[in-house]
Parts: sequence; structure tokens; C-alpha cells
Amino acid sequence: MALQPQAPQALPKLPPPSSGHGPTVLCSVRGGATALLRSGAPLRCWTSASLCLLAASPRTARRRGRTARRLFGWASSLVEAPAEKLRRELDAELQEVNAWEPRLASLTDHELLAQAGALRARARAGETLEELLPEAFALVREGSKRTLQLRHFDVQILGGITLHRGQVAEMATGEGKTLVAILPAFLNALTGHGVHVVTTNDYLARRDAAWVGQVLRFLGLTVGVIQADMSSAQKREAYRCDVTYVTNQQLGFDYLRDQLACVPEELRHRQENPFNCAIVDEADSVLIDEGRTPLVVSAQAEIPSEKYSTALEVASSLEKDIHYTVLEKEKTCMLTEQGEELASRALEREDLFDPQDPWAPFIVNALTAKELYQRDQQYIVRENAVVVVDEYTGRPVDGRSWSDGLQQAIEAKEKVEIQKEAIVLASISYQCLFRMYQKLAGMTGTASAEAEEFQSIYGLEVRPVPCNKPCQRMDEEDEIYTSEAGKWRAVTEAVCEAYELKRPVLVGTTSIESSELLAERLRGASVPFYLLNAKPENAAREAEVIAAGGRLGAVTIATNMAGRGTDIILGGDGKAMAKLHLEAALCKAFGEEQERPLELCLPLPHALAQEMADAAAMLAANAPEDYRWSLAEAAICDGIQDEVSSKAFQASLNSLKEVYQRACEEGRRN
Repeated sequence: MALQPQAPQALPKLPPPSSGHGPTVLCSVRGGATALLRSGAPLRCWTSASLCLLAASPRTARRRGRTARRLFGWASSLVEAPAEKLRRELDAELQEVNAWEPRLASLTDHELLAQAGALRARARAGETLEELLPEAFALVREGSKRTLQLRHFDVQILGGITLHRGQVAEMATGEGKTLVAILPAFLNALTGHGVHVVTTNDYLARRDAAWVGQVLRFLGLTVGVIQADMSSAQKREAYRCDVTYVTNQQLGFDYLRDQLACVPEELRHRQENPFNCAIVDEADSVLIDEGRTPLVVSAQAEIPSEKYSTALEVASSLEKDIHYTVLEKEKTCMLTEQGEELASRALEREDLFDPQDPWAPFIVNALTAKELYQRDQQYIVRENAVVVVDEYTGRPVDGRSWSDGLQQAIEAKEKVEIQKEAIVLASISYQCLFRMYQKLAGMTGTASAEAEEFQSIYGLEVRPVPCNKPCQRMDEEDEIYTSEAGKWRAVTEAVCEAYELKRPVLVGTTSIESSELLAERLRGASVPFYLLNAKPENAAREAEVIAAGGRLGAVTIATNMAGRGTDIILGGDGKAMAKLHLEAALCKAFGEEQERPLELCLPLPHALAQEMADAAAMLAANAPEDYRWSLAEAAICDGIQDEVSSKAFQASLNSLKEVYQRACEEGRRN
């Protein structure tokens, strides 16, 4: 059935700002860290522990800010804001999208699916995506309303058009970038060549594919997700989907492994046009901060581990600035002449650089490990092994290691088992990887600062997108301190002030050491807190920490917040906490130990908790012998169809699902 758009409608006027109070957010100014920022939240910024800055008092900072606004505020009224310029430029296309909305709203689900199929046929017949954009975006908006009960705002449509044009959409935190991404993803997937939505970690990829992926599946597209523990066959199937959610790391490593594949069965990416379109979330972090980071696939070499231990002993006898210098920018050390002589005598070698038996690289790595790589900052020790901590996300990364013998030098320093050194087989940087895409777009909350780099490296223009409502957040001036102690004292005082007012607080740090230093100070101030960093005992509780982080008076300390602040909901995430209670009830009913404690969650009313326990016990009694509790959780929480045909089992599953829904409502009320 062919549909014609209706007449354009006028843009609605933005409502005036409303009063209110949100959480206090304390965040590092390093890189593109995101944080939970809501109405009325004063923002205090300080630098990472490695960059101790100084600042005037808040009163002085506010006075200086007011003076600047009085002096220069008049000039801003003469210049059109970049976001408003974008609104004016794209207004005609926006009105075309809006014109389709009433007609599509009258269609049944089946008719919407047929309309999406017709769009795909037109795209493959040669009609340009620009011609299909208004109808495609309107279809996605209608699909989102029916599946997620979320309607794209006009500014989100503007963001989607910006992404489709192959630009970087700068959208403030909380403006719904995840929902925006499915607009260009759907449109560009109509050609059948595939779209990659790139996120910063496996959790976000899995979450987004399950959540907003519902809209794409509702409209007839296939949605895949790439996870680190998948086999080659599973990844190949996911990459063949119309839209694939994947992390930048997995995307790069799968490309490198494909270059080393010997038979077609080992390939992961599509064989034809594997790099059609990519939409990169946190684009400044992925494309700029990590842009030059090399991804390396390696094999093991046979080098005696004794050399690393011996080099460590020699390095321990050398003195900084006498026998060697530390090059912090290059993250390495350099031996002086005195250092070379002392090391040569200690090793009884005439030439440390002898090609047949080189010692200089081992000593330099030992010095680098001693000076520049510290435990609980750049790495952690887990199960007698050194695990690298990603400097951008603050998460431990299993399977990653430093090259050129540095990993082994650190293992020797920590006195754990020394692994075999790796030989580089293939390598690529993110800059080279993402420039292979025919269309590349990005979205982030902080792109303007890197606008020149986006343009020079990737040819991407940064376009600020207007907010749906006027921003009421108060961004205070940076506070700069003369010492580490002064900085952390001020941070502790700010947290205590917010805690007394019962405002939820999120504190972002750039290292495990910094997070634990602040934790110790808050402990001394008798302020309860949640700690989220790369240490196994803390990382294992990430789901419940995030679920409880927005509760009244909650204080959360987290290392780099990529993928963390995004899920903290004011008042606490009732649905996530209800899911944890469900998991606890199912584990108990099936006789398995629960991995995640409930200490952070709001307790359920006794009657409701008992009802959930009874329903879980009934489900376990009616379940097949080999049935796992996690299958029931997936069926109840994620809507995954359960294949058990027993009527008694299905009845008990529905009963538990009804109790879970009431627990979600209880969590939202509290």
C-alpha cells in the first residue's frame, strides 16, 4: 500500500526550564568521560591524580564567570548558535519526517512490516537513501513507540539525519544517543550491506542489541551482537545480520584474525563489502583518544624467563636520573652511559646491544615496569596473573597483554608466572580501521574540543545537536589545587555536603588507586559508598552498583565512567533491582549459589518477597531435570521464548513473571 506524506507541521516551541534538583556529579576532566547530569546538578571538575590542577575558590570562580558573561554575553546574541543553525538547516527534512507520522500511526503492525519491506525493495532497486529518509525515519519512530513506548523527539530526528550524513553528532548526556543510532542504522541497512553500531564494551553492545534492537527486529531487520567469548561461527552469523552491535576492540581483532585465516570457515566478517557503514558511540574516545592505539595479534616466542628476572635484579640496582631517565610521554626509560656501564659489569657482558644476545631491551623493560606501570593502576593481579586495565574504560581486559617483553617484565616484577613473549603477526590502529568504512559517523557528548582532529584525520564534521529542553544544569568553574591532599580533601567535603542533602553522588576517578584513596577518606568521614573499579571483588557487583547508584543519598565511586554513568537512574533502577531479587529467588529454588548479593538493593515487602520465593520454588518443581535457572530469568526479563511445553511449567512461569512485574513497579515507586 503506497502512502503519501501529509502537510508539514510547525515545530513545537520548547517549554521553559523547570526548577528541580538532581544528583551531584564529580568527574575527571580527562578525555571524554561522561557522567550522570540532570536538572539542577552543580558540576565540579577536577583532574586525575596524575594531573594535579589548581583553582580559585568556588565563590571567586562564580564571580569571574558572572563578570565574563556581563562583558561578553551581549555578543552571543549576535551569533547563531551551532545547534540552532543545525535546527534551521534540517527543518525541511524534519517536517517531511513529521508529515509521515499520522498516516503510519493508523497502520497495523503487519502493515508497518510490509511498509518496511517495500522500503528495502526500493533501496535495492536503486532509489537513493536520501529519498527514503523521511519515510524510513518515521517508520523507526513509529516502531519505537510500539515496542519501547518511546517516541523520538524532533531533536533526535535531527541527530539521526546528522549521523546519516556521515558527521559527528554532539549530543548532551541524557539526550538519547542510543535511541538516535537506530534511525540511520535502519536506513543504511536497507541496502543489505550491513551496519556496525560500535560501542565501548561488551555490556553496552549486548544491552543495546537487546533493547533498541527490538525496534529493528519489529521492522523486519536482523540484529546481531558480537561478544568476546563467541566462536568464529557465531561471530560470522552476527556479522551477516543487517545491524551488528560490536565493540571497537572486537571489530578490530576480528579483522586482524580474518587476515590470518587460512580457510573460509575461519572468517568472521562478511566477505563482500565488510565495511559499509559504522556508527560509533563515544566517538571522541574511540576515534581520537584511542585512535593511534595499535591492535595486535601475536604468537608466542621461545625466550628463557630467567632473562626477565635477571634484568629486574639489575634494574633494581640502578638509580633514577643517574643511571637512567624516565620518558613519561613515550612511556619508556633510557639508559645513560653510567647506567650502561653499571649494567654491563653486573651482567658481565661487554655489549648490552649484542644482536646475538641482547640485554638492553630487557633492562629497559624492567625499568619501565618499575617506573611507569603500577599495580592497581595500569594492571591488576588476579589468580596469579597480570591482567591489563583499559586506561579508557577502567575495566580489566582478559587476553590483552603488552608487547615487546613489557608484559613479561611486569610479571617478573610481580613474581607471578612469566608467560611466553609474543611475536606480532598482524597489527592495525583504529585510525586505519575506521577509515576503511564507506560511511563513518559518530556520536558523543564532547566532540567540539576535538573537531579539528575529527576533520583532519577522518574528514568528519562535528555538528552540535540542540537539546530537547533547555539545559538547567549549572556548570561551575574548575577548582584547581596546589596539592593532591588538598584536592582530595575538597572532593571529600563536596561528597559529604551532597550526602547530607541526600543527593545521589557519582565520583569518577582515573585509576583504581585514586578510587580506593577516596574510599578510605569517605570511610573515615562515615559516609557509606559503593565502589566500582577493576578489582574482581568490585567489578563482579557492577550490575547492582549501577542499579542502586541513583537511590536517595547513594554515593558511587567509579573508575573511568564509559558505559557506567549511562545506566544510573535517579531513584534507583527498579527493574534492575527487581531482576536481582528474581535471580536470588531462582538460584535458591534451583539449589545454586547466587553470584551477586542483594545488599545494595532496596528490600522487597515481605509478602511480595515470599510470593516470589514460592513462585520460583513452584517453577523449579515443574522444570525438566536439566533446566537452568538462567533460562527462566531470560524468559521472564528478556522475553526470550521458552521451549518447555509442559502446561504446569508454563503456568508457574507466568505466575513468576506476574510477581516480577509487581516487583518492578514496587522498585519504581521506591
